[in-house]
Amino acid sequence: MKKVILKSLTLTNWRGERSRTTQFNSETTTISGANGLGKSRHFDAFMWLLFGKDSQDRKDFNIKTVVDGKPLMKVECEVVGVLSVEGEIITLRRALVEEWVKPRGQVEQVFKGNKTECYYNDVPVNVSEYQKRVSEIIDDSLFKMVTNPLFFASMPWKTQREQLFLLAGTVTNEELASKHPTFEILLDNIRGKSLEDFKKELAVRKKRLKADLDEIQPRIDQTQRLMPESADFLALEKELANIEVEIAQTDKAISDITERIRQQYEAVQ
Repeated sequence: MKKVILKSLTLTNWRGERSRTTQFNSETTTISGANGLGKSRHFDAFMWLLFGKDSQDRKDFNIKTVVDGKPLMKVECEVVGVLSVEGEIITLRRALVEEWVKPRGQVEQVFKGNKTECYYNDVPVNVSEYQKRVSEIIDDSLFKMVTNPLFFASMPWKTQREQLFLLAGTVTNEELASKHPTFEILLDNIRGKSLEDFKKELAVRKKRLKADLDEIQPRIDQTQRLMPESADFLALEKELANIEVEIAQTDKAISDITERIRQQYEAVQ
């Protein structure tokens, strides 16, 4: 982390400050006063200069000076900060500039909107390039953690864990497995890949297996519908016995008729 010292901060037409420059010494500068005198205004201005947000992490907030309930128009709102970064003096400037146009056929100009202009060491740069250079000086999240005690609690738990690991250091998978042999099997499975990649693979497998399970039940239902109904073996045996009786009776009737025909034939002879 680089050593950054704020040397001075200048507010111009910024949230009630027409023009104010605050010099900061190399040790501690205390800004004190009653409510409404601009203590938080300085911190908001510094946050906006660096990251384009206020101390509550809002991009859309009232920057312009308000007079009689209306924002003061046709003035540039800007914040200029002089920093010492590892001994190098760097000047940052961010300005909110109004855009006025005169439509064809009209005499008066019409307010079109606001645009942000950024300067790095007095050289104009676009906003994205400006933010890139600021991030090289100090990280957005790191700055907020250092300056806002509530910011860490508002971070997602994964980000909190990452930051704690950066501060306390991490334990390698091999070190963990050396104390817990049961983890060696897991290490064999994730060899050559990160734990996050392995978790993604497991998630894909789980999704595929779930899809297969969802398809199995309809197949079972279809197979059951195609299967013949279960046979009633007792009824079949009874029916078979009746058929055998009928066959025996038929055979006897045929035999009787055949015998009578034979007797009649012999009588004729």
